[in-house]
Amino acid sequence: MALTKASFSMITGAYFNVLDYGADPTGVASSTAAFQAAIEAAQLSARPVYIPAGFYLITDTLTVYNGTQITGDTNFSYGQGFGRQVYATTITFTPATAKPLFNYAWKTAPSPGPVFHTSIENLFLAATDPTKATYGLKLNAVIYANYKNLTFENFNVGVYCNNTINNRFENCFITDSAYVCVDYAGAAETTDVWEQCTFFGSPVGVRFNGPAVGVRFDNCLWEQIEYYGMDISSRCQSIMVTNAYCEDVPFGASPPADGCMFRVGQVAGDSAADIQNHLIVIGGQFNGRNAGIAGAGLFDVDLCWGIYAGGFAANRWPYIIKTDVTNTQPNSIVLGSYQGISWTSNISDITKVCGIYPNGVLNTGSFSESAKFFNVAVNNIVNASGYEYTNGVFWNSGVGTPEGAVTAPVGSLWSRTNGGAGTSLYVKESGTGNTGWVAK
Repeated sequence: MALTKASFSMITGAYFNVLDYGADPTGVASSTAAFQAAIEAAQLSARPVYIPAGFYLITDTLTVYNGTQITGDTNFSYGQGFGRQVYATTITFTPATAKPLFNYAWKTAPSPGPVFHTSIENLFLAATDPTKATYGLKLNAVIYANYKNLTFENFNVGVYCNNTINNRFENCFITDSAYVCVDYAGAAETTDVWEQCTFFGSPVGVRFNGPAVGVRFDNCLWEQIEYYGMDISSRCQSIMVTNAYCEDVPFGASPPADGCMFRVGQVAGDSAADIQNHLIVIGGQFNGRNAGIAGAGLFDVDLCWGIYAGGFAANRWPYIIKTDVTNTQPNSIVLGSYQGISWTSNISDITKVCGIYPNGVLNTGSFSESAKFFNVAVNNIVNASGYEYTNGVFWNSGVGTPEGAVTAPVGSLWSRTNGGAGTSLYVKESGTGNTGWVAK
């Protein structure tokens, strides 16, 4: 009886193993055709592609389709020392001309449309020439995709997003990009999430070129970024950064004068007509350049209607907030519970900023500047039924007349919840105790 050579992919429901299609795990011969053949076969059968631990040479673009799932070896999915020493399933990309490594395309009938429900995980992706390796991932109209445990090294752009919706990037490390780690093209990208990702050793961390909405960065790290940690178009809405860490931004032998962590409203094509409520920063530690103060500041803001930042710590910046005299709108930047700011040295124009400060700490600045802030130590809500203002003047409420019952300074108000015509509102007009209340 003739025997048939068995392969891993013959097992019902198993992965399509690239080795079964002739891939070379030593990296000597090109595995491009073998990888693409495995992707094509897996797409037809709705099964995943498996790339065992090894070194694979890829010389041309790999096309990914609707539903494609690709995974490296889960036992060797991490690199050491920011991905420099490789113990992972590794792909070395060496195209002869300018091309992306992974490109997305519609294949399933009846008509072209967005690419849904794809995933790539557990891979170390390294390019040899960023002038030819244009993108690690080129995501055009990709929706509900997942990318996990990936390293992108030495591409022109690590990840390119155009018209993407609700994709998730988790534990991705993007380093040594020639242009930018992540490039949002500007075709209304929406609700992507970056969780515990790192943007390292590149001119720009993340750039938004147009009207992206609701893209979120949770527990991410920016380090040794030469120019801008994030470059955000004034056309963006609600870009959120929570619990981030930033170190050595801007970075390099001669950091640029306008280097900063958050650059807002200065992308080509921005105009006053496009201004949105664009950036929310909650928590985190943001440190400027280690070797002395350099750059513009933590925030360098031009065309702006809305930024909220609160609960963060910041060090080594010439300005916490630097704004444009003409284009940044008055009171468009709201600070919540950030201590340590001196108006004279940390904010370039106080008329652009307002906010909330705890414990009465306003540091330096004139009264007119301080009046722009709600100080929770002296201007506070005392309980669910009343509001207290400076020197104890309040507006409270309850049953019955306050006369002889409620002590308050002159000028206070009482709303009687069981009052009637002429007895619903009382004003404290005289005295220092509980008398002097007059019904109105």
